Amino acid sequence: KLWVIEGRVFAAVRRSELADPDRGPARSPAPGDLPDGWARLALRVGSVFGLRVYGVDVIDAGDGAPLIVDINAFPGIRGQAGAPEALAELALRTAERGAVPHS
Repeated sequence: KLWVIEGRVFAAVRRSELADPDRGPARSPAPGDLPDGWARLALRVGSVFGLRVYGVDVIDAGDGAPLIVDINAFPGIRGQAGAPEALAELALRTAERGAVPHS
């Protein structure tokens, strides 16, 4: 699961409900610890769709290549260090400009 707030990528690895439950709980890797190209792909989604805050569900296609399975323009971002602050900063900047964001 990837979330983006104004170009800042947040990530969580969540196990499929079909996966072996003994493989461990969800974890939140740093964007630099994601497989190659995954963070760039998430940022590209925002560029293509004109989104500033969004979520992207990605799975490994088997060879490390990302496969997008969902894009959410109204994501729930929980348990991500720095995400509340990033959302607050975006809200303040938007209010100061008097602009309405795309998402």
